[in-house]
Amino acid sequence: MSGIEASDVLRIAVISGLIGFGVFCASYSLAVWFKRNRSKPNKLTRLSFFALILGVFGAAGNWAYNEFSQRSGIVGGQDLFVVHAKRNASADRLVSEGHVEKGSTIAAFLPPSLDEQLAVIDSHIKQALAKIDYFALRVLPVDTLLLQKQAQLRQQTEQVQVMTLDLQKSRRETERAHLDAATQYAEKRSQNDLLIAVEKEALAAAVQQAEIAQSAMRRAVDLRSRGGIGTVVAVEEKTSNHLLHSSAASRAQANLRSLADYRLALDESYGRALGSLANQIERLDGDLAAKRQAAAELTQQMADNEKAILRDRQRAMRETAREREAAVHELGALRAERAGMLAVTQVKAPFAGEVVYRHPSPNFAPENTPILALSAGSGFSARIWVPTQEIAAITEAGKVQFALEQPILNKFFEGEFRAYKEAPYEKNRVIADFDVKLPLEAITLLASAGNPVQAKLLWRPDLMASYPFRGSLILTAIGCIGMFTSGLRRKASELPPPVQIEEQLLGRRLRETAHRFHALLRQGTPDEDPDFVRTVIHLADRLGEPALRALREEIVFDEEFERALGVWSRRSYDPALIAVLDRVRNDPALAAAA
Repeated sequence: MSGIEASDVLRIAVISGLIGFGVFCASYSLAVWFKRNRSKPNKLTRLSFFALILGVFGAAGNWAYNEFSQRSGIVGGQDLFVVHAKRNASADRLVSEGHVEKGSTIAAFLPPSLDEQLAVIDSHIKQALAKIDYFALRVLPVDTLLLQKQAQLRQQTEQVQVMTLDLQKSRRETERAHLDAATQYAEKRSQNDLLIAVEKEALAAAVQQAEIAQSAMRRAVDLRSRGGIGTVVAVEEKTSNHLLHSSAASRAQANLRSLADYRLALDESYGRALGSLANQIERLDGDLAAKRQAAAELTQQMADNEKAILRDRQRAMRETAREREAAVHELGALRAERAGMLAVTQVKAPFAGEVVYRHPSPNFAPENTPILALSAGSGFSARIWVPTQEIAAITEAGKVQFALEQPILNKFFEGEFRAYKEAPYEKNRVIADFDVKLPLEAITLLASAGNPVQAKLLWRPDLMASYPFRGSLILTAIGCIGMFTSGLRRKASELPPPVQIEEQLLGRRLRETAHRFHALLRQGTPDEDPDFVRTVIHLADRLGEPALRALREEIVFDEEFERALGVWSRRSYDPALIAVLDRVRNDPALAAAA
């Protein structure tokens, strides 16, 4: 792009405006200074004005030099390899940005004629993958007869276990019944033995008392037969006692016989019951032994069947593995065939390097448009001539902006400082190296022509870091302070006389002001225009008696005025206004107190 750039035009316009403004300010300052110092010049003023002008032009000159100084150079790449878009071929794959090894595939182009063949091979590859997944998920083909036998054996084992549990339950119930019968038999035997012992004791007591009663009866009968000492009643009483005890002994003997018979019947009954329960327990023990033997036989059969199933499962696993291996080999062959078809469409990296550019939409790029750029170094680099004192500032700036000297579409790009080296035969200038990211047209120029592209550095150092610019600002500040100080140091006699106001105009203005002020006070609304009230107070203080005379001519201090003034004073009291009114009344004591 030839001609002056828009940014340069803008810079020229800005600097021209600043220079014009500075010249205007300088000329105006000179005019004012000569007017004020015509009678008696002031050395401080002259020096301050000279310092001010020198500082302004110095700051403007530094800014112009900083803005318009060129920092130009070239942009290129190290062993750049560029891949271009091809006609009637779509980019199937482009390597992502980063490091690439030598010989690796960096791009693959797919012509339309290859689509159908790749589609068929991809279909076969998917079938092979599905077959591999099927073999991985398929149930092993184990012999169904072995599985059915295993289920039957498990069912029979469960039945035997259930029957064994039932037999164990019946045996426990039978043992409980045998124990209950034995307990009842022992209790009844003990009760019978206790009754027999009681009856034996009663029999012994009855026989003993019967013998005593018999000897008493004999003695009574003998006494009565000998001399009639005993009475019939005594003999009968003794006889009755003997009979009573004899009957008690007979009753005890009868009870003993009855208890003996009960004991015999009890032994016979419980003996049959206990014997029957014992025989039942013995039979249950035999059944339990038979069931345990059957369970052991079933367990052995299940173990043998499990071994047979395990051998058959291993056979099925080997068979499935061989089938899956065949499918894997088929998949490998298909992929090798597909890779062979694509090998002719792939672009290999001629050297190891970094991918410095990748087109965002390679399939939509025109023919021969760069879609991938590979550099042997770290990427694109820019070499710029810069002053030596700016290296530290560039290092701290980080990413900086560049511009192409002859752009097509994109002009600006960014870069980052990497290193520098001394420029040959030039003092205070170095060649700075930057890592940059170029726009598409710059990469195209580098790839087609092979020559470096001219560029310039748009970064500018901070003016506040420049000693000449800071010195100019300090000189400008010293000039401003000196000008202000020289103006304050002038005597009052040197100042021009104030402009006199015409007396008639002043009187008319004072009367108008007094009339409006009187209307506000009589209405009791001085708050509506506080600025006007402040102006009246200022005129009374500044002009003195002429202003007070105009107020006396307008203000009438009657009852209505005093009432309105009192209402306003209670609402918002203003000492300065009250003082002015007291001076209008010609009351010096009240004015002094206020």
